[in-house]
Amino acid sequence: MNPLLTGNETITRGAYEYAVFAKIPMLEPSDSQEAKDYVGLGLSISEQFEERVIHLKA
Repeated sequence: MNPLLTGNETITRGAYEYAVFAKIPMLEPSDSQEAKDYVGLGLSISEQFEERVIHLKA
């Protein structure tokens, strides 16, 4: 683990690596409004491609 990464960056990096490995789309909002908007987008992607989506909290 990189000691220069904060807790959130470590979680994000771990989720990113998992998403790449599992070939799962990942949505990473930058603020609470974007997180709210991404819920609908994530559901649409999930339904259209019949795939799970990782949605990180803002």
